[in-house]
Amino acid sequence: MAETPLGAHTDFAGNSYGDYLALDQLLGAQKPRSLNHNEMLFIVQHQTTELWLKLVLHELRAARRSIADDDMAPAFKSVGPGEPDHGAAHPGLGRTLDPHTQRVPSVP
Repeated sequence: MAETPLGAHTDFAGNSYGDYLALDQLLGAQKPRSLNHNEMLFIVQHQTTELWLKLVLHELRAARRSIADDDMAPAFKSVGPGEPDHGAAHPGLGRTLDPHTQRVPSVP
């Protein structure tokens, strides 16, 4: 699998974007049980929240592993505040919980 200098995988053995993200399964997971127009909003909003919480747990587990290995820098990166130039004070997990301010570092 090909990697960029920053470690991002770029070759997924012929899988498309939709295949890689399992979009058919993800977008088929909303199954309203009524004809109420707002039920779809409720389902999507709550499923999205569950996905964000899954990511938070992923970051916390990574931080715990780093702390157990006495490697504090990755732990602070996982659960520390967002970047100082975000324009607002973000509590822990800032980079995870504020995806709109994500930036890809420039590659030298």
